[in-house]
Amino acid sequence: MSYVQKSILDEIAEGERLKEHGMQQAIDHANAVTPGWSDKARKFILKQFLPLHKRFMTEDIRSYAAQVEFELPAHGRAWGGVVAGIAKDFYIINIGTRKVTNKKAHRTPATYWERNCEKFIQEGIELIVS
Repeated sequence: MSYVQKSILDEIAEGERLKEHGMQQAIDHANAVTPGWSDKARKFILKQFLPLHKRFMTEDIRSYAAQVEFELPAHGRAWGGVVAGIAKDFYIINIGTRKVTNKKAHRTPATYWERNCEKFIQEGIELIVS
């Protein structure tokens, strides 16, 4: 029994490592194509997107960025690493999953986020949608 448990835990750990590596690769590529893109994207999300959106998915950020003509990354996957960093800093909270609307993603479930209003109040960032 312990062998099976260890194997499952090893698989989970390897999956996490590969996830982190993939997100970093996407960010590194975006920054190589457009120097400083990930920092600009983080500021865009915190200062422009999140004050307007309480609950959202990463695909909503990509869509909004395109609408307001924010410089898009070389590959859309770069947004995931930026969003993960914002989550690690507690600006957003994972509240579940929803199915994506992107047809290339085949309606796969993805994280559904909620803005952490307390964090924004602490930082003095004005929220337009409460």
